[in-house]
Amino acid sequence: MNEIIKGSNSLLPNGYAQWRKDIEHLIDTAKLHTALNVNVGTLTLYWNIGKSILHKQEQEGWGKQVIEQLSKDLISRYPDDRGYSKRNLGYMKSFAMQYPDFPFLQVPLAKL
Repeated sequence: MNEIIKGSNSLLPNGYAQWRKDIEHLIDTAKLHTALNVNVGTLTLYWNIGKSILHKQEQEGWGKQVIEQLSKDLISRYPDDRGYSKRNLGYMKSFAMQYPDFPFLQVPLAKL
């Protein structure tokens, strides 16, 4: 077995550099897929929350106070999470309004 000395390429076996690059590519690809999946999951969550708010306000006639109360309740229920402020819930609602067919993004991102 070849001995590997840190900082010295002279004792590395033939093909090591390419093998290491292949491993680095696996790691980089996995990190990219993880980031994309997290982002898609977060966007989907925000879109679903916004869509639900829209539905309740349009179909049930609920007012703006619902967003304020929901914000307080979610912050209380998930104190370590961020993103459930009244303003952000309003952004989620706007997001769902502007992109009524949002889930179409999942297919192209999954292909990456």
